[in-house]
Amino acid sequence: MNRRFPQPVRVGDLISLRVLDGQDVTIGLVRKVVRTPQGKILVLVSQGGWFGWGERLVAAPIEVLAIFGRQLASLDMEPKEYVSASTWVEGSGTPIPDNEIIRIALTKR
Repeated sequence: MNRRFPQPVRVGDLISLRVLDGQDVTIGLVRKVVRTPQGKILVLVSQGGWFGWGERLVAAPIEVLAIFGRQLASLDMEPKEYVSASTWVEGSGTPIPDNEIIRIALTKR
């Protein structure tokens, strides 16, 4: 992540952004950003479902994502890894407030 020039971003600005694969196909939408008890930042991405119905949340480490414009690229986590990832269990991390600033890598297409 450090070699990708991480930049500050407000957590609330990440909510509802699309997460895209290498072919610009939407993997899911950002629903929450949480911090684990170990201090790791995870982005909770919707997986499956239809317009929010039947979707499940899976965790993507902030290090595998990068921002470009008003969307995120999944650089180091393949779409099949989102599908096979276990469903996020509420209480496994603390939601980060929308006004908190975190750092995320930059990328371009």
